[in-house]
Amino acid sequence: MVLMILLVGAVVMTIALSLSKKTVTDIKIDTDEELSKKAFDTAESGIDYYRRTATPIYYAADEGGTRVAEVTAAPLEVSGDYTFEKETAAGHSGYFWLVDHLDDGSLGSGYFHGKLEVCLQTGFAGALKIDYFYKEGDDFKVKRYGYNIGNDPDKRVEGFEDGVDTCSKELDFSSTNSILLAVTPVFSPGKITIRRIEGDDFPAQGEEIVSTGKAGDIDNLPINRTVRIVNQYQVPGFLLEAISAEGSVSN
Repeated sequence: MVLMILLVGAVVMTIALSLSKKTVTDIKIDTDEELSKKAFDTAESGIDYYRRTATPIYYAADEGGTRVAEVTAAPLEVSGDYTFEKETAAGHSGYFWLVDHLDDGSLGSGYFHGKLEVCLQTGFAGALKIDYFYKEGDDFKVKRYGYNIGNDPDKRVEGFEDGVDTCSKELDFSSTNSILLAVTPVFSPGKITIRRIEGDDFPAQGEEIVSTGKAGDIDNLPINRTVRIVNQYQVPGFLLEAISAEGSVSN
């Protein structure tokens, strides 16, 4: 009887310890998931705070202690060809800068002088509209190009150039003060690539902002989550108005 009682007691103790360990593990998983969400939210808040204040450190307090986000920002440099991060919807424009920017975000005077072409992904069927903005004296001007890509007769624009593969013809901007390209795929969405053929390097397109949020014991073993965004330079309103304007557009 004593031996039976000892065996039963050992089995009960083993089961109890197993359940206790599982409970502790489940609690830790739940806690880590909650801290992970807090770290992610903090990283996003850090980006918003940096964009408002240019301050690279963001603090937030809650019942679990202080949370912090560390933010770094660097120019979005272009090395060689530049492919837009996201596909551009049909009828919408993707913007590519051909002039540098000052620290306050205003236009600089480092103009791109050279040749390039604008390409869409292999298999694209539709049309490609390009608005080229440049500066002549004190005036901003716009020149337009149009290409029908592919052989679908229902996806072409009257007056656009036919017989074009996936890229525009070579565009020579060597003798002008280039400002901006507004590239619009028509009829179908497109993944846009700007290819430099010769001339100057392309200028930076904005800032790449990386924010690492920390939650939990931030001094020893914090839970970290990182958020990265591309903050492209904004297009001034007077240039956007020029898309539908003719001739020069004065600033």
